[in-house]
Amino acid sequence: MADNSSNIVGWIVAGGGGTLIGSIVTAFIQTLGARGKDRASAADVSVSAATRMMDRLQSENLKMREAIVLLTEVLDDVIDDLNVPEAAKVKLRAANKQAKIAAV
Repeated sequence: MADNSSNIVGWIVAGGGGTLIGSIVTAFIQTLGARGKDRASAADVSVSAATRMMDRLQSENLKMREAIVLLTEVLDDVIDDLNVPEAAKVKLRAANKQAKIAAV
């Protein structure tokens, strides 16, 4: 179960990080290719693009954290009622605890 949570976190970070890097590279290329614009204007475009991307990533991060909290609360409510071996419940509790720590 720990491997799956690591893969999910890695996927989220890689996806968001790739998007951020792509946006910054795009803004950089536009800055270099923009003829007739002064450097201050080009820098404003780059900063604006990076700011919008960071705002979007922060919003997505908050939504994911809220979803993790909700899922861990549901798991807390049903884990004892599950018809699975006790060893599986122990693993679920450990995974649930790690998810709660990650959502803080």
